[in-house]
Amino acid sequence: MIKLLKKIYGEIILISGVGLFTYNFFNFTSYIYPKERGLRSFDGPTEWGGVSYYYEYETLLPIAIAAMLIAAGILIIRNKK
Repeated sequence: MIKLLKKIYGEIILISGVGLFTYNFFNFTSYIYPKERGLRSFDGPTEWGGVSYYYEYETLLPIAIAAMLIAAGILIIRNKK
């Protein structure tokens, strides 16, 4: 079992990086701006001034770690061959 894990540890790192990235990539927050600043009641989509989507700090760190895991997994797999 240990030999098998040593053989495929690059793939395990790559898959965990892709999973972590995908999970956090779609974990964004949105805010709806009213059309007029004083208007706080929305009657429907025509009353919206705009929507902003952003990532909170707690989401950006796992995305960066996932990108590092993906790069490390690719480098390990390339150097194995």
